[in-house]
Amino acid sequence: MKKTIQLILCLSLPMMAMACGKGNPTSASLTTAEAMVSNTGDDSGECLTVFSHINREDVVHYQVTDPDMNIEGQDGFYARAACSLAWPKTVMGRSSARLQQALIDKIVGEPEKFKSLEDALRHEMDATNYIPFEKSDIKDVKHIKKIPDDAGMNQAYYDVQLTPMKMDKNLCVFMFAKDSYMGGAHGIYWTEYVTYDVVKDKVVQLTDLVTDTVKLSEVITKALFDQEGVNNMAALNDKGFLLDDVKWVPITQNIYVEDFSIHFVYHPYEIACYARGQVDVEVEPYRLDEAGIQSKYLQELIDRYTR
Repeated sequence: MKKTIQLILCLSLPMMAMACGKGNPTSASLTTAEAMVSNTGDDSGECLTVFSHINREDVVHYQVTDPDMNIEGQDGFYARAACSLAWPKTVMGRSSARLQQALIDKIVGEPEKFKSLEDALRHEMDATNYIPFEKSDIKDVKHIKKIPDDAGMNQAYYDVQLTPMKMDKNLCVFMFAKDSYMGGAHGIYWTEYVTYDVVKDKVVQLTDLVTDTVKLSEVITKALFDQEGVNNMAALNDKGFLLDDVKWVPITQNIYVEDFSIHFVYHPYEIACYARGQVDVEVEPYRLDEAGIQSKYLQELIDRYTR
């Protein structure tokens, strides 16, 4: 029987989350509180998950060398970086270096740049990384507890959250929600995903799921047409998409697997205007099967759930 633990279960536990390293993240050590989920629905008594709940925030005030760069005569600028991570120490009783490395890579946006969560957070949570000025223009950096209420547009921020979106004995899907503002009319937000095969101790890649990425682009396009109730690219663009010069929707590696479907998630502006928000295109297995590009691995995964 398929057993799924939804996000709300993981986050509604008595988390006892402690703030970690508020102030200067380069000098503080992580303090964590463990939360345990132990309802497998069988008699094994095994714990499904063990997470460390990690919170970190850094807020700085700084001045710039050119006073014209300040907004409305204020004497400085403010930046905030914050994270909230439901960090998987173990999943289904297993500690996976592969999974943890994939999550670290998502945090920093670069593969294999850091090997430890502490090093990744030390880099990523430095609020001076998220500023609309060159670092050479900055002076008098001060770490403060919060951005003043009257800071207005004279601020920048970067927030990241990691949460388990889906979890069962076969697959775990982790979602990163990122939100930032670096000046201008509005901020930008996006989500990214890591799908982990618990049985095989494997981080699932797109090439594991399909055999032909050239045909896949056509399959994604037809799925998006059906999703939007159109039958051609011109009609799609009339609904706020930005695909004027392409025949097929481009493939994104930002994917997750749910109910045997592959979800292709496009950030704002990637294939559609900001007002459309993120676009999540669901490609069901029958579409892949009809195109002849469903992999043996995906069929095996479906068999695990249905046999």
